[in-house]
Amino acid sequence: LNFATKNDREDRRLGSIAKDCLTGALGAAMATDLCGKLKAAVTTGKTHAFYHDDLLDGLFIAQPWAALDGLCGGDAEELDRGIQVLRDVESRKHPLANVPEEELLRWCDQEPRGRYPALACIVTIFDEVKDKPPRWTSVALRFLERAPDPAAVLQQFVSQFMPPSGWSGSRVAILETNATLLDQLDEYPTLRDAVAQQKERLQEWIKGERGRETASVRARDERFE
Repeated sequence: LNFATKNDREDRRLGSIAKDCLTGALGAAMATDLCGKLKAAVTTGKTHAFYHDDLLDGLFIAQPWAALDGLCGGDAEELDRGIQVLRDVESRKHPLANVPEEELLRWCDQEPRGRYPALACIVTIFDEVKDKPPRWTSVALRFLERAPDPAAVLQQFVSQFMPPSGWSGSRVAILETNATLLDQLDEYPTLRDAVAQQKERLQEWIKGERGRETASVRARDERFE
């Protein structure tokens, strides 16, 4: 694999092969190697991560620990590059969701000060159920419990509250709904100050988004007058 071409059908085929065939120690070594090569190809501009979302998904299903090591292992710079690859494919796939919770926590525990806040920006932090407020996922709460700096993790979590670019609909409504998650952290007294800071941050976002939405409605109404 040289990751030089874009071929969705080939990517799906490779993802299926990875999922079914990369077993045992040899499969783990190959998964680590492939993730490292893909990251290098993305970093040098040879390809785009989202061209290889099915392959990444298959690698993380077959060999979650090895795939994490290949993509996000190494120093802080290598970790950031790996996280960027995962962010680039999250609109199509979420490979990190294939990592068992205990395995993900043990991997972060190897380098906790860097890995917990880094993965906090990409891990699934809340469940959405129709007509019900969002609730923290188990893994999100365990990140807060185990990270050396839970305030830094919380800051990354709150960054996920903002809808992605291209979102249609009211961002204010989404932010106000997601803000209820912070009220669910009352049983974490050590986070009291951090929660208060993030609530202030969210209110600033909401204020700014409300101003933009009001200006957009006004401009639209003026066009039709």
